[in-house]
Amino acid sequence: MNEKFKTLPIRHGLVKPRARMKGIGDLVAVVAQPIAKAIDSVAGTKISTCGGCQKRKEFLNRAVPFSKPETIFLDHDHNLQ
Repeated sequence: MNEKFKTLPIRHGLVKPRARMKGIGDLVAVVAQPIAKAIDSVAGTKISTCGGCQKRKEFLNRAVPFSKPETIFLDHDHNLQ
């Protein structure tokens, strides 16, 4: 085992491992999903499984990503390489 990285035991059911957030869409989904599930259970709807939520998440992730932008290389005349 690598001594630099120690793992802590996780009790099953209490902590769910999450994937790395790609952008603001993932953050909005983390907040909105429990609300949608609550509405589904009270009103008998299926909001949490609609396709619009996934489309919105993907759009927001592209619009506001959390990763660093790609490096753009320019030549001496300021043209893209």
